[in-house]
Amino acid sequence: MADILVEAREASLVYGKGTGVVEAVARATCTVEAGDRIALVGPSGSGKSTLLYLLAGLERPSSGQILWPPLGDARFVSPIVAGFAFQSPNLLPALTAIENVAVPLLIAGVAVAQAHETAAAMLARFDLVDVADRYAEDLSAGQAERVGLARALVCRPSMVLADEPTGQLDGSTATRVIDRLLEAADDSAAAVIVATHDERIALRFRTRWTMRHGALETAS
Repeated sequence: MADILVEAREASLVYGKGTGVVEAVARATCTVEAGDRIALVGPSGSGKSTLLYLLAGLERPSSGQILWPPLGDARFVSPIVAGFAFQSPNLLPALTAIENVAVPLLIAGVAVAQAHETAAAMLARFDLVDVADRYAEDLSAGQAERVGLARALVCRPSMVLADEPTGQLDGSTATRVIDRLLEAADDSAAAVIVATHDERIALRFRTRWTMRHGALETAS
């Protein structure tokens, strides 16, 4: 039986109060196991990003539970457990590309020299060697997106969650980036969940989850 990496049990997330209440995710129940390849699809505003945040421990559910065996109901999920690539890469502007990618390693206690060596190798995987010393504001949107993916993968996490990781890329580059993402995940036996609007990307994944109006449907 495959190892369970994260489990949602009737997890909901509600924003606002009174007449301004928005139920971003409504009673989601799902399980992510080692080696899973999941495409999360659905229209804009359906709750895809919010579900990823919950599964990564970046948001706490308003009700229900998110569990990361054997961590249980953890308050902090290590970058070794879950790597996250944001829809807007959220790079630190005061750092170069290689420094941004090294951050999760430093948080995990890796020495600076080793962290930079590992970060450089991950940048090379995504064809970003030439921009390693550029600051975030000097990167194109597509380059920043790939730096964000490299940062998510650099600790060889058990699970990688990526929110529209190819939204700023043309079709051929997007295909190549997904190839590299899946290759890197295979190297560490990581599960991958990708939220995407791109049907060509979704078809690359064995399992499809669909969200509608905050409700999650899981289907093969």
